[in-house]
Order: sequence, then structure tokens, then C-alpha cells
Amino acid sequence: MLIGDVPTESIEQAAQDALRRLQNGESRLAIHPNCGTNLVTTALLTSVAAMMGLTGTDRRGWFGRLPVVMALVIVAGILSQPLGLSLQRHITTDGDPADLEIINITRHQMRVPMGAKAMVVHRVNTQSS
Repeated sequence: MLIGDVPTESIEQAAQDALRRLQNGESRLAIHPNCGTNLVTTALLTSVAAMMGLTGTDRRGWFGRLPVVMALVIVAGILSQPLGLSLQRHITTDGDPADLEIINITRHQMRVPMGAKAMVVHRVNTQSS
């Protein structure tokens, strides 16, 4: 899914080019810093860091631990970037499209709560046997 007011023809051309490049061995194109693997890795590590920083505090004492929690969360956020990319590269993402083909690209407009205008969303529909 792609979010943005971009001409559908441009997305179709870019998707076909990316598929061709993947099929020609550029598997690194399948790795992206905003992949769900990276986001989940960051959320997990920062949540655990925050919990560790608050361990042993009561309801009134959490504010005094805030600098420690912030430092731990920052370190976890920094470490999560290379870890998430590594997990994506070696576990969750396959850069070989095999017989994947692009079937079509659909454009939708979604209403955003309290948004002034609709958000444009494109979906690239693929098929593989």
C-alpha cells in the first residue's frame, strides 16, 4: 500500500521497474527501514527499556525515574535500527520475487478523521503461483 497523491501511472511504472530489478538480483530493494519488522523491533525494545527503567518504582516515584527511562528508551531506539534491518534481511523478508507478477494497481480515496481532504491510497495487487 502506498499513501500519497501520486499519479497511478507513475506508481505502475515504478512498481514494474522495481520488480524487474528484483528479478535481476537486486534483492536489497526488498529491505526498507519502515518495514513492519523494523517498527515492531523498535516498539518491543523501547517498551522493554521503559519497563526496565520503571522496575521497582511505585505510582508516586515514576517521575523521578524519567531521565533513566528516557536514556534507556533512546539507547533501545538506536539499537533497534540495525537489529530490525538485520531481522528483516535474514528472517522476515525474501528478496527473490520468483514468479511474482503485478496484476493491477488500484487507487482509493480514504476519509481521514478530522482531515481537511481525503487521503489517496494505492494498492499494488500481485500474484504468484
